Amino acid sequence: MLKNYWFLIGRFVAFLLLSVFTISNNFAQKSSYQRLTMDEAVTRTLAINPAARNAELKVRALANKKNNALTEALSITYSFGSNSISGQNNLLEISQKINSPFTIYQQSVYNKQSANLAQSEQTLVTSRLITETKVAYTNWLYNLVRFRLISRTTDLINLFIDSTGLQNVNSDSSSLEHLNLETQYADIQNQYFQAKQDYRISTNNIHQLIFSEDRFIPSDTTLELYTILTPRMGSDKFNPTKTLQYFQQQSDLQKADIAVEKSRIYPGFQVGYYNWDAGNDFHIRGFKVGLSVPLWFGIQNNKIKEARINSEIATNNIHDQEFTLGLTIENLKIQLDQLFVSISYYRENALKLADMQDKAAVKSFSEKQISYLIFLEQIEKSLTIKLAYLLKVRDYNLTAIQLEYYIN
Repeated sequence: MLKNYWFLIGRFVAFLLLSVFTISNNFAQKSSYQRLTMDEAVTRTLAINPAARNAELKVRALANKKNNALTEALSITYSFGSNSISGQNNLLEISQKINSPFTIYQQSVYNKQSANLAQSEQTLVTSRLITETKVAYTNWLYNLVRFRLISRTTDLINLFIDSTGLQNVNSDSSSLEHLNLETQYADIQNQYFQAKQDYRISTNNIHQLIFSEDRFIPSDTTLELYTILTPRMGSDKFNPTKTLQYFQQQSDLQKADIAVEKSRIYPGFQVGYYNWDAGNDFHIRGFKVGLSVPLWFGIQNNKIKEARINSEIATNNIHDQEFTLGLTIENLKIQLDQLFVSISYYRENALKLADMQDKAAVKSFSEKQISYLIFLEQIEKSLTIKLAYLLKVRDYNLTAIQLEYYIN
Protein backbone atom coordinates (compact mmCIF):
# COMPACT_ATOMS: atom_id res chain seq x y z
CA MET A 1 0.00 0.00 0.00
CA LEU A 2 2.82 2.40 0.89
CA LYS A 3 4.54 1.64 -2.38
CA ASN A 4 1.32 2.38 -4.25
CA TYR A 5 0.94 5.63 -2.33
CA TRP A 6 4.39 6.91 -3.26
CA PHE A 7 3.80 5.78 -6.84
CA LEU A 8 0.65 7.91 -7.08
CA ILE A 9 2.29 10.84 -5.34
CA GLY A 10 5.15 10.65 -7.80
CA ARG A 11 2.75 10.60 -10.71
CA PHE A 12 0.84 13.52 -9.17
CA VAL A 13 3.99 15.66 -8.89
CA ALA A 14 5.08 14.69 -12.38
CA PHE A 15 1.60 15.58 -13.65
CA LEU A 16 1.76 19.07 -12.11
CA LEU A 17 5.14 19.78 -13.68
CA LEU A 18 4.08 18.36 -17.02
CA SER A 19 0.76 20.22 -17.06
CA VAL A 20 2.43 23.57 -16.37
CA PHE A 21 4.94 22.90 -19.13
CA THR A 22 2.30 21.66 -21.57
CA ILE A 23 -0.14 24.54 -21.02
CA SER A 24 2.72 27.01 -21.26
CA ASN A 25 3.67 25.46 -24.59
CA ASN A 26 0.09 25.53 -25.83
CA PHE A 27 -0.36 29.22 -25.05
CA ALA A 28 3.08 30.80 -25.11
CA GLN A 29 5.57 28.87 -27.17
CA LYS A 30 3.73 28.73 -30.47
CA SER A 31 5.54 30.85 -33.00
CA SER A 32 2.24 32.30 -34.21
CA TYR A 33 1.46 33.88 -30.82
CA GLN A 34 2.81 37.14 -29.46
CA ARG A 35 3.03 38.03 -25.80
CA LEU A 36 1.14 41.18 -24.87
CA THR A 37 1.39 43.21 -21.67
CA MET A 38 -1.36 45.50 -20.40
CA ASP A 39 0.68 48.62 -21.21
CA GLU A 40 1.36 47.36 -24.74
CA ALA A 41 -2.36 46.71 -25.23
CA VAL A 42 -3.15 50.27 -24.13
CA THR A 43 -0.51 51.70 -26.48
CA ARG A 44 -1.91 49.73 -29.42
CA THR A 45 -5.46 50.84 -28.64
CA LEU A 46 -4.60 54.53 -28.51
CA ALA A 47 -2.53 54.30 -31.70
CA ILE A 48 -4.95 52.29 -33.85
CA ASN A 49 -8.46 52.40 -32.44
CA PRO A 50 -10.78 54.51 -34.70
CA ALA A 51 -12.43 56.23 -31.71
CA ALA A 52 -9.09 57.74 -30.63
CA ARG A 53 -8.33 58.82 -34.19
CA ASN A 54 -11.76 60.44 -34.63
CA ALA A 55 -11.39 62.42 -31.40
CA GLU A 56 -8.04 63.75 -32.63
CA LEU A 57 -9.51 64.73 -36.00
CA LYS A 58 -12.34 66.62 -34.32
CA VAL A 59 -9.83 68.66 -32.31
CA ARG A 60 -7.91 69.53 -35.47
CA ALA A 61 -11.10 70.48 -37.32
CA LEU A 62 -12.26 72.87 -34.59
CA ALA A 63 -8.77 74.33 -34.22
CA ASN A 64 -8.96 75.43 -37.87
CA LYS A 65 -12.35 77.01 -37.20
CA LYS A 66 -11.19 78.93 -34.13
CA ASN A 67 -10.63 82.24 -35.93
CA ASN A 68 -13.43 81.89 -38.47
CA ALA A 69 -15.71 84.58 -37.03
CA LEU A 70 -15.43 87.54 -39.40
CA THR A 71 -17.89 86.64 -42.13
CA GLU A 72 -20.80 84.40 -42.91
CA ALA A 73 -21.64 82.54 -46.13
CA LEU A 74 -20.99 84.27 -49.44
CA SER A 75 -24.15 84.86 -51.52
CA ILE A 76 -23.98 84.69 -55.31
CA THR A 77 -27.11 85.17 -57.44
CA TYR A 78 -27.54 85.28 -61.19
CA SER A 79 -30.82 86.15 -62.87
CA PHE A 80 -31.66 86.29 -66.54
CA GLY A 81 -34.75 87.13 -68.56
CA SER A 82 -35.97 89.62 -71.11
CA ASN A 83 -37.39 93.12 -71.30
CA SER A 84 -39.67 94.88 -73.80
CA ILE A 85 -36.92 97.07 -75.23
CA SER A 86 -33.86 94.97 -75.95
CA GLY A 87 -35.19 91.53 -75.17
CA GLN A 88 -32.26 90.85 -72.83
CA ASN A 89 -31.94 91.29 -69.06
CA ASN A 90 -29.10 89.56 -67.11
CA LEU A 91 -28.02 90.37 -63.55
CA LEU A 92 -25.13 88.97 -61.50
CA GLU A 93 -24.89 89.85 -57.80
CA ILE A 94 -22.23 88.80 -55.31
CA SER A 95 -22.93 89.73 -51.69
CA GLN A 96 -20.94 89.13 -48.51
CA LYS A 97 -22.26 89.76 -45.00
CA ILE A 98 -19.68 90.88 -42.42
CA ASN A 99 -20.62 90.45 -38.80
CA SER A 100 -20.67 93.33 -36.37
CA PRO A 101 -17.54 93.82 -34.22
CA PHE A 102 -19.52 92.51 -31.23
CA THR A 103 -20.49 89.33 -33.09
CA ILE A 104 -16.96 88.83 -34.41
CA TYR A 105 -15.54 88.94 -30.91
CA GLN A 106 -18.22 86.75 -29.32
CA GLN A 107 -18.05 84.21 -32.17
CA SER A 108 -14.28 83.95 -31.75
CA VAL A 109 -14.81 83.27 -28.03
CA TYR A 110 -17.41 80.63 -28.90
CA ASN A 111 -15.09 78.95 -31.42
CA LYS A 112 -12.30 78.89 -28.85
CA GLN A 113 -14.60 77.28 -26.28
CA SER A 114 -15.66 74.70 -28.88
CA ALA A 115 -12.02 73.82 -29.48
CA ASN A 116 -11.40 73.51 -25.73
CA LEU A 117 -14.44 71.27 -25.36
CA ALA A 118 -13.19 69.06 -28.19
CA GLN A 119 -9.87 68.69 -26.39
CA SER A 120 -11.70 67.68 -23.22
CA GLU A 121 -13.73 65.17 -25.22
CA GLN A 122 -10.49 63.77 -26.62
CA THR A 123 -9.13 63.43 -23.09
CA LEU A 124 -12.27 61.58 -22.00
CA VAL A 125 -12.18 59.31 -25.07
CA THR A 126 -8.52 58.52 -24.38
CA SER A 127 -9.24 57.77 -20.72
CA ARG A 128 -12.26 55.65 -21.65
CA LEU A 129 -10.24 53.62 -24.15
CA ILE A 130 -7.45 53.13 -21.61
CA THR A 131 -9.98 51.93 -19.05
CA GLU A 132 -11.79 49.64 -21.50
CA THR A 133 -8.47 48.13 -22.59
CA LYS A 134 -7.34 47.52 -19.02
CA VAL A 135 -10.71 45.98 -18.16
CA ALA A 136 -10.56 43.74 -21.24
CA TYR A 137 -6.97 42.72 -20.46
CA THR A 138 -7.87 41.93 -16.85
CA ASN A 139 -10.77 39.71 -17.94
CA TRP A 140 -8.53 38.13 -20.58
CA LEU A 141 -5.82 37.26 -18.05
CA TYR A 142 -8.39 36.10 -15.49
CA ASN A 143 -10.02 33.74 -17.98
CA LEU A 144 -6.65 32.35 -19.01
CA VAL A 145 -5.58 31.66 -15.39
CA ARG A 146 -9.03 30.24 -14.64
CA PHE A 147 -8.88 27.96 -17.67
CA ARG A 148 -5.41 26.73 -16.71
CA LEU A 149 -6.54 25.97 -13.16
CA ILE A 150 -9.60 24.00 -14.29
CA SER A 151 -7.54 22.27 -16.97
CA ARG A 152 -4.98 21.08 -14.40
CA THR A 153 -7.78 19.81 -12.17
CA THR A 154 -9.39 17.96 -15.06
CA ASP A 155 -6.05 16.39 -15.99
CA LEU A 156 -5.51 15.36 -12.37
CA ILE A 157 -8.88 13.60 -12.27
CA ASN A 158 -8.20 11.86 -15.56
CA LEU A 159 -4.79 10.80 -14.25
CA PHE A 160 -6.34 9.04 -11.28
CA ILE A 161 -9.00 7.46 -13.47
CA ASP A 162 -6.19 5.94 -15.56
CA SER A 163 -4.17 4.98 -12.47
CA THR A 164 -6.93 3.25 -10.52
CA GLY A 165 -9.33 2.06 -13.17
CA LEU A 166 -12.16 3.26 -10.88
CA GLN A 167 -11.93 0.09 -8.78
CA ASN A 168 -13.57 1.82 -5.86
CA VAL A 169 -16.67 2.76 -7.82
CA ASN A 170 -19.73 0.53 -7.96
CA SER A 171 -19.90 -0.90 -11.48
CA ASP A 172 -23.69 -0.77 -11.45
CA SER A 173 -24.51 2.22 -13.69
CA SER A 174 -27.87 2.66 -11.94
CA SER A 175 -26.40 2.97 -8.43
CA LEU A 176 -26.57 6.25 -6.55
CA GLU A 177 -22.81 6.34 -6.16
CA HIS A 178 -22.28 5.97 -9.88
CA LEU A 179 -24.82 8.67 -10.72
CA ASN A 180 -23.25 11.04 -8.21
CA LEU A 181 -19.85 10.34 -9.66
CA GLU A 182 -21.02 11.00 -13.20
CA THR A 183 -22.67 14.23 -12.05
CA GLN A 184 -19.52 15.47 -10.30
CA TYR A 185 -17.33 14.58 -13.24
CA ALA A 186 -19.73 16.15 -15.75
CA ASP A 187 -19.80 19.34 -13.66
CA ILE A 188 -16.03 19.71 -13.82
CA GLN A 189 -16.06 18.98 -17.55
CA ASN A 190 -18.71 21.68 -17.99
CA GLN A 191 -16.58 24.16 -16.04
CA TYR A 192 -13.66 23.30 -18.31
CA PHE A 193 -15.74 23.95 -21.43
CA GLN A 194 -17.19 27.22 -20.11
CA ALA A 195 -13.76 28.49 -19.07
CA LYS A 196 -12.33 27.70 -22.49
CA GLN A 197 -15.14 29.56 -24.27
CA ASP A 198 -14.89 32.53 -21.89
CA TYR A 199 -11.20 32.77 -22.71
CA ARG A 200 -11.98 32.80 -26.43
CA ILE A 201 -14.55 35.58 -25.94
CA SER A 202 -12.16 37.71 -23.87
CA THR A 203 -9.47 37.19 -26.53
CA ASN A 204 -11.85 38.53 -29.18
CA ASN A 205 -12.62 41.53 -26.97
CA ILE A 206 -8.93 42.41 -26.78
CA HIS A 207 -8.55 42.07 -30.55
CA GLN A 208 -11.53 44.38 -31.03
CA LEU A 209 -9.98 47.11 -28.89
CA ILE A 210 -6.45 46.95 -30.28
CA PHE A 211 -7.95 46.61 -33.75
CA SER A 212 -5.71 43.72 -34.72
CA GLU A 213 -6.14 40.19 -36.03
CA ASP A 214 -2.71 39.09 -34.80
CA ARG A 215 -2.65 36.22 -32.32
CA PHE A 216 -1.75 37.26 -28.78
CA ILE A 217 -1.55 35.75 -25.32
CA PRO A 218 -1.20 37.65 -22.01
CA SER A 219 2.40 38.26 -21.08
CA ASP A 220 1.50 37.78 -17.41
CA THR A 221 0.94 34.27 -16.07
CA THR A 222 -0.58 35.12 -12.68
CA LEU A 223 -3.35 37.44 -11.58
CA GLU A 224 -1.90 40.04 -9.20
CA LEU A 225 -3.57 43.00 -7.48
CA TYR A 226 -3.74 46.11 -9.67
CA THR A 227 -2.03 49.27 -8.44
CA ILE A 228 -3.89 52.51 -9.17
CA LEU A 229 -1.76 54.95 -11.14
CA THR A 230 -2.31 58.35 -9.56
CA PRO A 231 -0.24 60.84 -7.55
CA ARG A 232 -3.31 61.51 -5.37
CA MET A 233 -3.51 58.09 -3.75
CA GLY A 234 -2.59 59.61 -0.40
CA SER A 235 -5.46 62.08 -0.55
CA ASP A 236 -8.56 61.51 1.55
CA LYS A 237 -10.83 62.88 -1.16
CA PHE A 238 -10.21 62.13 -4.81
CA ASN A 239 -10.94 64.83 -7.38
CA PRO A 240 -12.43 63.69 -10.71
CA THR A 241 -10.72 66.51 -12.59
CA LYS A 242 -11.14 65.64 -16.25
CA THR A 243 -14.82 64.67 -15.99
CA LEU A 244 -15.84 67.84 -14.16
CA GLN A 245 -13.67 69.91 -16.50
CA TYR A 246 -15.59 68.51 -19.45
CA PHE A 247 -18.96 69.52 -17.98
CA GLN A 248 -17.58 72.93 -16.95
CA GLN A 249 -16.45 73.57 -20.51
CA GLN A 250 -19.88 72.55 -21.77
CA SER A 251 -21.32 75.22 -19.50
CA ASP A 252 -18.79 77.78 -20.73
CA LEU A 253 -19.71 76.96 -24.31
CA GLN A 254 -23.40 77.54 -23.65
CA LYS A 255 -22.63 80.89 -21.99
CA ALA A 256 -20.60 81.86 -25.04
CA ASP A 257 -23.57 80.90 -27.20
CA ILE A 258 -25.77 83.32 -25.25
CA ALA A 259 -23.29 86.12 -25.93
CA VAL A 260 -23.20 85.28 -29.66
CA GLU A 261 -26.99 85.34 -29.99
CA LYS A 262 -27.18 88.66 -28.12
CA SER A 263 -24.53 90.19 -30.40
CA ARG A 264 -26.58 89.35 -33.49
CA ILE A 265 -29.05 92.07 -32.51
CA TYR A 266 -26.44 94.66 -33.50
CA PRO A 267 -26.25 95.57 -37.21
CA GLY A 268 -23.59 94.06 -39.42
CA PHE A 269 -22.22 95.13 -42.77
CA GLN A 270 -23.02 94.11 -46.33
CA VAL A 271 -20.58 94.46 -49.22
CA GLY A 272 -21.02 93.26 -52.76
CA TYR A 273 -20.54 93.51 -56.47
CA TYR A 274 -23.18 93.66 -59.24
CA ASN A 275 -23.14 93.39 -63.00
CA TRP A 276 -26.34 94.27 -64.94
CA ASP A 277 -26.57 93.73 -68.67
CA ALA A 278 -29.88 94.94 -70.24
CA GLY A 279 -28.77 94.91 -73.88
CA ASN A 280 -28.51 97.84 -76.39
CA ASP A 281 -25.24 98.95 -74.75
CA PHE A 282 -27.04 99.29 -71.40
CA HIS A 283 -24.45 97.77 -69.08
CA ILE A 284 -24.03 98.73 -65.42
CA ARG A 285 -21.57 97.29 -62.92
CA GLY A 286 -20.25 98.42 -59.58
CA PHE A 287 -19.88 97.81 -55.85
CA LYS A 288 -22.30 98.26 -53.00
CA VAL A 289 -21.93 98.73 -49.24
CA GLY A 290 -24.70 98.68 -46.66
CA LEU A 291 -25.88 97.67 -43.20
CA SER A 292 -27.47 94.36 -42.28
CA VAL A 293 -30.14 94.86 -39.61
CA PRO A 294 -32.38 92.10 -38.18
CA LEU A 295 -36.00 93.09 -38.75
CA TRP A 296 -37.65 90.42 -36.59
CA PHE A 297 -36.22 90.87 -33.10
CA GLY A 298 -38.72 88.38 -31.71
CA ILE A 299 -37.00 85.53 -33.55
CA GLN A 300 -33.60 86.55 -32.18
CA ASN A 301 -35.01 86.93 -28.67
CA ASN A 302 -36.30 83.36 -28.87
CA LYS A 303 -32.81 82.17 -29.82
CA ILE A 304 -31.41 84.03 -26.82
CA LYS A 305 -33.96 82.37 -24.53
CA GLU A 306 -33.12 78.97 -25.96
CA ALA A 307 -29.40 79.59 -25.37
CA ARG A 308 -30.11 80.60 -21.75
CA ILE A 309 -32.10 77.42 -21.16
CA ASN A 310 -29.27 75.31 -22.57
CA SER A 311 -26.82 77.17 -20.34
CA GLU A 312 -28.95 76.47 -17.28
CA ILE A 313 -29.11 72.78 -18.21
CA ALA A 314 -25.32 72.68 -18.53
CA THR A 315 -24.92 74.32 -15.11
CA ASN A 316 -27.29 71.80 -13.54
CA ASN A 317 -25.26 68.99 -15.12
CA ILE A 318 -22.15 70.29 -13.34
CA HIS A 319 -23.86 70.17 -9.93
CA ASP A 320 -25.29 66.74 -10.70
CA GLN A 321 -21.90 65.36 -11.75
CA GLU A 322 -20.13 66.82 -8.70
CA PHE A 323 -22.61 65.09 -6.39
CA THR A 324 -22.86 61.83 -8.35
CA LEU A 325 -19.13 61.42 -8.96
CA GLY A 326 -18.37 62.08 -5.31
CA LEU A 327 -20.65 59.25 -4.22
CA THR A 328 -19.45 56.97 -7.03
CA ILE A 329 -15.84 57.39 -5.97
CA GLU A 330 -16.72 56.83 -2.32
CA ASN A 331 -18.60 53.62 -3.18
CA LEU A 332 -15.70 52.36 -5.28
CA LYS A 333 -13.31 52.94 -2.39
CA ILE A 334 -15.61 51.02 -0.06
CA GLN A 335 -15.90 48.14 -2.54
CA LEU A 336 -12.12 48.11 -2.93
CA ASP A 337 -11.70 47.77 0.84
CA GLN A 338 -14.30 44.98 0.96
CA LEU A 339 -12.58 43.04 -1.79
CA PHE A 340 -9.15 43.49 -0.23
CA VAL A 341 -10.39 42.05 3.06
CA SER A 342 -11.89 39.08 1.19
CA ILE A 343 -8.63 38.53 -0.70
CA SER A 344 -6.69 38.63 2.57
CA TYR A 345 -9.03 35.96 3.97
CA TYR A 346 -8.39 33.69 1.00
CA ARG A 347 -4.64 34.18 1.14
CA GLU A 348 -4.35 33.65 4.88
CA ASN A 349 -6.94 30.90 5.32
CA ALA A 350 -9.00 29.49 2.46
CA LEU A 351 -6.17 28.86 -0.04
CA LYS A 352 -4.15 27.02 2.59
CA LEU A 353 -7.20 24.88 3.31
CA ALA A 354 -7.63 24.15 -0.40
CA ASP A 355 -4.01 22.99 -0.71
CA MET A 356 -4.40 20.76 2.33
CA GLN A 357 -7.61 19.30 0.87
CA ASP A 358 -5.79 18.46 -2.36
CA LYS A 359 -2.96 16.68 -0.56
CA ALA A 360 -5.29 14.87 1.83
CA ALA A 361 -7.55 13.72 -0.99
CA VAL A 362 -4.61 12.36 -2.99
CA LYS A 363 -3.16 10.55 0.03
CA SER A 364 -6.47 9.12 1.29
CA PHE A 365 -7.56 7.93 -2.13
CA SER A 366 -4.19 6.37 -2.94
CA GLU A 367 -4.41 4.44 0.35
CA LYS A 368 -7.99 3.47 -0.49
CA GLN A 369 -9.31 5.18 2.63
CA ILE A 370 -11.93 7.11 0.61
CA SER A 371 -13.94 6.30 -2.48
CA TYR A 372 -13.38 7.94 -5.83
CA LEU A 373 -16.60 9.91 -5.34
CA ILE A 374 -15.34 11.46 -2.10
CA PHE A 375 -11.98 12.11 -3.74
CA LEU A 376 -13.74 13.92 -6.58
CA GLU A 377 -15.84 15.96 -4.14
CA GLN A 378 -12.73 17.06 -2.22
CA ILE A 379 -10.91 18.06 -5.39
CA GLU A 380 -13.95 20.03 -6.59
CA LYS A 381 -14.27 21.81 -3.23
CA SER A 382 -10.63 22.81 -3.48
CA LEU A 383 -11.18 24.02 -7.05
CA THR A 384 -14.21 26.06 -5.95
CA ILE A 385 -12.11 27.87 -3.32
CA LYS A 386 -9.35 28.67 -5.80
CA LEU A 387 -11.80 29.90 -8.42
CA ALA A 388 -13.55 32.09 -5.85
CA TYR A 389 -10.19 33.63 -4.95
CA LEU A 390 -9.40 34.36 -8.60
CA LEU A 391 -12.81 35.99 -9.00
CA LYS A 392 -12.19 38.25 -6.00
CA VAL A 393 -8.83 39.34 -7.40
CA ARG A 394 -10.40 40.05 -10.78
CA ASP A 395 -13.22 42.06 -9.18
CA TYR A 396 -10.68 44.01 -7.12
CA ASN A 397 -8.68 44.87 -10.23
CA LEU A 398 -11.77 45.91 -12.20
CA THR A 399 -12.89 48.14 -9.32
CA ALA A 400 -9.43 49.69 -9.04
CA ILE A 401 -9.32 50.38 -12.78
CA GLN A 402 -12.75 52.01 -12.65
CA LEU A 403 -11.67 54.15 -9.68
CA GLU A 404 -8.50 55.14 -11.54
CA TYR A 405 -10.63 56.39 -14.44
CA TYR A 406 -12.60 58.76 -12.22
CA ILE A 407 -9.74 60.20 -10.19
CA ASN A 408 -7.25 60.91 -12.97
